[in-house]
Amino acid sequence: ASHDYLPLVQLQQARGPFLLTENFSEVVQIPLDRLRRASPYASHRASLSPVSPGARSMPEAGPGAEEAEEPITALQPSSPTSRSTCSEVPSAAVWAQADSGHGSESDTGPHSAAPSEAGASCQDMGPEDLESASWATAVALAWLEHRCAGFFEEWELVAAKADAWLQAQRLPEGVDVGCLKGAARHLFLLLRHWDENIKLNMLCYNPNNV
Repeated sequence: ASHDYLPLVQLQQARGPFLLTENFSEVVQIPLDRLRRASPYASHRASLSPVSPGARSMPEAGPGAEEAEEPITALQPSSPTSRSTCSEVPSAAVWAQADSGHGSESDTGPHSAAPSEAGASCQDMGPEDLESASWATAVALAWLEHRCAGFFEEWELVAAKADAWLQAQRLPEGVDVGCLKGAARHLFLLLRHWDENIKLNMLCYNPNNV
């Protein structure tokens, strides 16, 4: 659908960030434990119970992990109706606009983020809340770039506002914004390979071999 990004936009807080909640997890269609496991923050990974054999929620970064440096050009199989890929959009323009102040003021267009009740409290976040909000915001930016690239002009102000908030934060655990964004993009690369492997296994499945 052309406006798949609207449910995500509605979760944006008044000052620009997103929160790592069940609602956020449902909108980006990634389980909350998988989001935490992929987080660069040690506290997120430490909060998870050990993964039992056969129930791994995320593939390990193998020899192909270097591919994370390359732009993601394939869409997730779960979004067959999406018409574009990230390669069509100069995503760096979003971050450049945020640095220049474009989109940092309150959005007044038809796609403005709906402020939520928790928006006002973002300025008083503790370290744990800041970790969750900064990671969710990085994931939201990567999701928009990955899933809704063809509608860049419609969500660029939302992304610029989120990025401006992210750039203004002093992130815990020595994590910087570049690391956070890189981890978010790598998450989508791993998810893409994960889905491709599942499809390949289904295609190669032969009941006679069982």
